[in-house]
Amino acid sequence: NHNNTNNTEDEIVLPKTSCSVFVSTNLPYILRNLGVRQVVLVGGLTDQCVESAIRDACDMGFLVTQVTDACYTISQDRHDFSIRGIKGFCRQRTAAQLLHELEPLASAPRWEASGFREGALEADEEEVEPCAKRPKTAQP
Repeated sequence: NHNNTNNTEDEIVLPKTSCSVFVSTNLPYILRNLGVRQVVLVGGLTDQCVESAIRDACDMGFLVTQVTDACYTISQDRHDFSIRGIKGFCRQRTAAQLLHELEPLASAPRWEASGFREGALEADEEEVEPCAKRPKTAQP
């Protein structure tokens, strides 16, 4: 139950109602609006929800990395079978391998209370033209 988690103010909670978070939430819309093209998937159950999310993310055009040792299911045999079966849909890395790949990358700037990233230029109110003054475009 998402109400029992300790979420911080800047976290988005997306309660899902199906196996795949990409089908029963607006996650794809959010990711596209943020310019996200690559996703890293972890969680459970490896052979059910994680597999569904991997397939759906791929079908929606996202580049997917599955962190194999950050997924779990009911038995090791089911986990191993799932990992082997889904590998054609995604890149697979262990958590250590992924962290090693990410080491040389710079950290993303922090989010400010204004909703902008730290160091981003914020629009001054004087520079923003009111909607009423904008020219109307022809409607088809």
